[in-house]
Amino acid sequence: MRKKIVFKDEHKRKISTTTSRRIISDETRKKMSLAKIGKKLSDETRKKMSLAKIGKKLSEETKNKMSKSRKNVPNYFLKGKKLSEETKRKISEKLLGRKVSDETKKKLSVIASKRKVSEQVKKKMSLAKYNSKKTIRVLIDNTCYLSLCDAARTLGTSAASVSYRCKSLNFYNWSFINEDRISK
Repeated sequence: MRKKIVFKDEHKRKISTTTSRRIISDETRKKMSLAKIGKKLSDETRKKMSLAKIGKKLSEETKNKMSKSRKNVPNYFLKGKKLSEETKRKISEKLLGRKVSDETKKKLSVIASKRKVSEQVKKKMSLAKYNSKKTIRVLIDNTCYLSLCDAARTLGTSAASVSYRCKSLNFYNWSFINEDRISK
């Protein structure tokens, strides 16, 4: 084990002034950076580094640089990482029932309107929506509709009237495809 060296305050000041005047070349900086890659810091060291940063204020310039570097990068801290199904489930459960303010809803709406989605992705999203447990497929005159609302939109009527007709005995060519979810 290395012996701990204790410097006097005067000696510390001399070291500080000489190192602060030193100019390090880009090549040397790169070498120093590469030397540190892959090395794990101890929990104690990480805690000390964390405590040293408490209370320090970042300049507006630094804040702007950090903000700019994270813009247009979805989930900055998760970039490049694959989440397990269990983690995805936990995140989903944690977010369920969360109240979102009207202001936030407006912001999300603006962001979503600017997002460009390919036709292939739109089709996948649509199918995922219709394959959920909440949708009820309808069969009318040998035409299958993916949901009550889809049938109502196509026929120019309300979803309630489509549902009524599917349940009614008078409309024999109107029916639900997955009747196990329907209470008549």
